[in-house]
Amino acid sequence: MMQYPRNIKLSSRANKDVINVMYKQVENLFKTSRFYHYTDHSEQHSLRVLNYISKLLEGVKFNGDHKKLLEDEKVILLSAALLHDIWNANNKVSSCL
Repeated sequence: MMQYPRNIKLSSRANKDVINVMYKQVENLFKTSRFYHYTDHSEQHSLRVLNYISKLLEGVKFNGDHKKLLEDEKVILLSAALLHDIWNANNKVSSCL
């Protein structure tokens, strides 16, 4: 199960399920990626990217107040963090769909 940064936690069970399935698929893809000679682009890398996004969001203000993300915005950010390097496993993508 994926661990979420505190400012990007999801409240919807359905959204959590979707992201957790996505996380497991990405994890499985990168276990056998043919790009093993590149720098780390595994699901752990995606989680680090998500933590960087979380830190950036801490400083985001709108009209002087910290902006709270909507649930849909959180899902988009989580998905983007998980999938941004999916091309690295392109030899496995079609088998997971």
